[in-house]
Amino acid sequence: MAMKLKYLSSIAEDVIIKRCSQKLDTSVEKLVVDFEGGWNPEMGNYCRKLVEFCSGKAVSELCHNIEGNINVGSFSRLIYDMMLV
Repeated sequence: MAMKLKYLSSIAEDVIIKRCSQKLDTSVEKLVVDFEGGWNPEMGNYCRKLVEFCSGKAVSELCHNIEGNINVGSFSRLIYDMMLV
């Protein structure tokens, strides 16, 4: 079962859990640990930066096969969900 992400909206949590972690084939916990390894409190807005970090990694991964991912809709769905956050 995926971890509950404190302070995130349900849409932001959905983007990280259902879209990013699945596309990257990694756990949410691993994404959070990777993010927190480089996060500095002076950067501000933990939640927004976490979503940006996870989304950036997922988009980067999807771009390896952009034509195939656009054709099946996974790229556009991720981008749409990211815009909702």
